[in-house]
Amino acid sequence: MNKLIKPTHFSNILRFAFVIIISFMMLKPASATHVIGGEVYYECLDPATGFYRFTVKLYRDCYNGVPFFDDPIFVSVYDKNDNLVIKFNMALPPDDTLDNNTYNVCLYSPPDICVHEAVYQEDFFLPPGEFYMTYQRCCRNVIIQNIVNPSSVGFGFDIKIPDSTEALCNSSPYFNNYPPTIICLNEPFTYDHSATDPDGDSLVYYLCAPNDYSTGSLGIIPDPPGPPVVHFDVPYLGVYDSLYPIWAPVDSFKIDPVTGWMTGTPTLPGNYVVAVCATEYRDSVKLSTNKRDFQFNIAACLSDPLLGFTSEPDPCDNLKINFTYTGKPVESFFWDFGVDTIDSDTSIFKDPTYTYPDTGTYPVVLVVNQDYTCADTLSIDVTPPNPLRADFSWTKVCPWNTVFFQDQSDTNAYTGPITGWTWIYGDDDSSYIQNPSHIYADTITYATSLIITTANNCVDTGNLNVNFYPIPDVYAGSDVYITLGDDVELGAFGAATYNWSPPTALSSTTVYNPMASPFATTDYVVTGTSLNSCYNRDTVRVYVVDAQVEVPNAFSPNDDGVNDVIYLLAVGIIDVQEFKIFNRWGQVVFETSDILQGWDGMFNGQPQEMGNYAYYYKAMDRAGTLKEGSGDIALLR
Repeated sequence: MNKLIKPTHFSNILRFAFVIIISFMMLKPASATHVIGGEVYYECLDPATGFYRFTVKLYRDCYNGVPFFDDPIFVSVYDKNDNLVIKFNMALPPDDTLDNNTYNVCLYSPPDICVHEAVYQEDFFLPPGEFYMTYQRCCRNVIIQNIVNPSSVGFGFDIKIPDSTEALCNSSPYFNNYPPTIICLNEPFTYDHSATDPDGDSLVYYLCAPNDYSTGSLGIIPDPPGPPVVHFDVPYLGVYDSLYPIWAPVDSFKIDPVTGWMTGTPTLPGNYVVAVCATEYRDSVKLSTNKRDFQFNIAACLSDPLLGFTSEPDPCDNLKINFTYTGKPVESFFWDFGVDTIDSDTSIFKDPTYTYPDTGTYPVVLVVNQDYTCADTLSIDVTPPNPLRADFSWTKVCPWNTVFFQDQSDTNAYTGPITGWTWIYGDDDSSYIQNPSHIYADTITYATSLIITTANNCVDTGNLNVNFYPIPDVYAGSDVYITLGDDVELGAFGAATYNWSPPTALSSTTVYNPMASPFATTDYVVTGTSLNSCYNRDTVRVYVVDAQVEVPNAFSPNDDGVNDVIYLLAVGIIDVQEFKIFNRWGQVVFETSDILQGWDGMFNGQPQEMGNYAYYYKAMDRAGTLKEGSGDIALLR
């Protein structure tokens, strides 16, 4: 009788089987499709000790490659009998994203092409002998279309290190340029695939087959990598082989064996694995071969460089604009920064900087590939912001009054707000607040400065000269003499308004020319105020004396404007009856009854000689008293 299994038991068995299958799957290392090419080479650093630097250069697909670069990778060195000599690890260095270069000035890569490069290096000593450096990794990119089942095909790199009998301390060749990340469909392609040999050995270039290895026996990530004997050619698909790796029936890909220049015209888009060998010879003896293996991407390229640029003001010098090109790689640049008054506002750099003479809107023109048929132009208006500017105002006042300062500085979004103010008043004093006040000790002009600092550490300085309204030059006139009961007109000038004190015996205290009739000698002080409210003072003395007559004892009539005429000086006199001057012979040479008339040293139209002259006067004062006097006068020349 057949034994039936209950459904619940059957479900448990299936579940158990599924767990077993998953467990086995987890025990198997996951294959990777991240590597799309690479090369291995070495350099002899010290022939005496056999000290070498080993390099593994790998490339990965940014988009289709999974996972990232290995860290570390495993490298082996075998002797010529396939015996393992050294196995060492290489740590992952910083990787780099390669520029998408079509090697055609007028064609540009589509946006979905991206390649990373990583250069692993380690230094090791080798004993004398012939050795082979190897590195292996599985698997290739699934999108490759010129080989069979690419996701199961590995990479196998090896390079010979010759014995010193063939070449003492040999260094292998290495390729000069990174491989083309994109080859344009239906466009003639030329590329410098040359290499450099540090020893100056002769190099021969040719297309060759990339290496595969047995992942079944060595695994996805061989540790250690196997000897060179485990390598074999990749399985090409259909018409493809090492000499015809890319679909190009009209102009097939080939490489110049001497120069390393690769040419060809692809006519079918896709991804193709290609290897180029550079073999070094010394005295016709083959030393080593560097086989670079790379996945070539064939795609329709763009003819539009997708021009674009950004303009960013310098954070502090806002008229200085930093331009950044954001389009596809091009061969040449020509910038015109739009200042229409000059011709020197140009640049040929990719990312130039230009300082504008002033604010405004400028039409910036960028021309790329100017000398090619694919030249293109982009024009964008650029408006520099109002720059950082330290500025201030101040209230003009009369000397010794308080000056008030007002910050009027300008900032913008790039400088940030002002965080610090430093005022230098010009008189060894300073302040650190935004809107200070200050009293100056003198009437001179002061060179005053304001230094501002912003949140972005931008600094600017503003300078102004601080001066004052002038102090009026008030003059109250010369001192005067009167007799008791007389009055005299005072006279001040030099100001706009006046105020006299004391008010005693004044006809007015607010006019410039009041009448004064004091009973005793008095000092009158006048305060004159200008239209700007600045003031000054002066004093005049009014002497109250008895009536009197005086005659100077000498004069010098030499037309110098000083003491050229001698007058009768009288105070309280209302009438001069006579004033006579005699020469030494008693002859009257001058005579007057006018107190305002004086003698100028002339008689009958002739200047009189130097010497002494006699005078006589008779005058009456306000009281009716007759006053007489006589004396001598010296005429000097």
